[in-house]
Amino acid sequence: MTALLPRDSSPPDWWEERVPEAIRKQFHDLTDMLTCLNDQFGNREAALSFFWKVYDLSKKELLQSLEELDIMDNTGSLQQKLNTHLVERLKVSSKSVSDFFVYLHVAGAFLIALQTNERKLSNRFIEILDSVEKLCQFYQGEDEEFDEADPFDRSAHAVLALMAKWLFELRNHEGDWEEALGNLSQSIQFSQYSGFYIFADLDPQAPVNTFERLWDNPQKVKSWKALARYCREIGNEPAFYDPTVKWKQEDIQGIFFWGNAEGRCASRLSPSDAVEQKRLEDEQASETRLKNYFFYDIWECIPKPIQEKLKNIDRNWFSPGKRDFGDIVEELKVVTQDLIRVTLWDPFMEWIGGEGIDPDFYKEWQENRLKNYQPALLDFARMLERHSFREFCNKQVLPLDADQKYILRKLPGDLRGLNPIRRDRAHEPLQIYEREDVAPLVKKFFGIDKTGILPNLVRILKASGQYNCKE
Repeated sequence: MTALLPRDSSPPDWWEERVPEAIRKQFHDLTDMLTCLNDQFGNREAALSFFWKVYDLSKKELLQSLEELDIMDNTGSLQQKLNTHLVERLKVSSKSVSDFFVYLHVAGAFLIALQTNERKLSNRFIEILDSVEKLCQFYQGEDEEFDEADPFDRSAHAVLALMAKWLFELRNHEGDWEEALGNLSQSIQFSQYSGFYIFADLDPQAPVNTFERLWDNPQKVKSWKALARYCREIGNEPAFYDPTVKWKQEDIQGIFFWGNAEGRCASRLSPSDAVEQKRLEDEQASETRLKNYFFYDIWECIPKPIQEKLKNIDRNWFSPGKRDFGDIVEELKVVTQDLIRVTLWDPFMEWIGGEGIDPDFYKEWQENRLKNYQPALLDFARMLERHSFREFCNKQVLPLDADQKYILRKLPGDLRGLNPIRRDRAHEPLQIYEREDVAPLVKKFFGIDKTGILPNLVRILKASGQYNCKE
């Protein structure tokens, strides 16, 4: 997988950066790519290569100085054919994600050429962009699984980010301000998925002005709830939260403006929407704390269900007015079990089964599986103390650094220590656990003033390559 570029940098060649070498070898120039696309409507490799070649030429300001203008006329004809082809298929309820991918890239390349040559939102540009948006609505949700390692997935999201950014500019120009901010929010999401950062040339004041027009014309707001979400998502993008902007002629840093804007929208919400808004804010704050204080660059390596459980622990810990913190003990047990299961237990059981090592232990757990028995804290402690587990680690089946080896040596005792506390809580639900009763466990497992058990388990998970972590 190609490493994502820093936000403020551009590769020397976008075509080489975004198109795998094997595909680049198939197509040497734009003419070859266009010929292939005219002959084979569904050729994703040619479409991928064509879009990034055009984008690269536009960034190098070479589109006008070469013979590409004739090629662009042919591109315009091709995008029309592809549009007609997709519309005809939709009439008979027939969708082709592959054909839509090709159309998206060809239309994107043609829009880049139009923008480069005309420097404005021409009628033709607007017409094609509207057509793309309509087709996007039909194909929304057709391919929901995003694979960051897949160059086609990343490219599709990059083109969609560019399209949504253009739609922001178009809807802003047309006076559809709420929709414009929704498009910008979409563009940010697509950009984050693809690692394609496209906001350097967008004035950070532009969305502020859009919000100001909406705030001064509240009758044009269809959903304050949606608008609050747009403000939150725009405010999380560095291109908009870092710069200083103007609100009502006063200077304010973007991060404070968008936080205030979200608050202004929240003040207009119905009671039920306000509760939902508060829940979303708490969830976002929880994830931010977990990332910034404990998991840093490895947060995305944690499977989503475990992320949710970690956020629940964090929210309970920071819950205002909470008197009993005993629930955190059970939640900590569950999240620890889940992480050990995916990081250590499952790979270890697969290894001893395949190698024929420690057959008695393997057989015991095969029999327990048939009884639907799930391994628990004490079972994991037994595993960690087995000679076969040390062999599993020493043979570099599981890559460990010094901190992680130390954590695993101590972990059986930590698990056995957690188990009776958790059992006491289960058997005496009326007992009140104060914050200071639970604090030692939270410090030990999350890593406050010491090496944390949970973050190190995630680092082992990342190093083992068992889970698709975003760079």
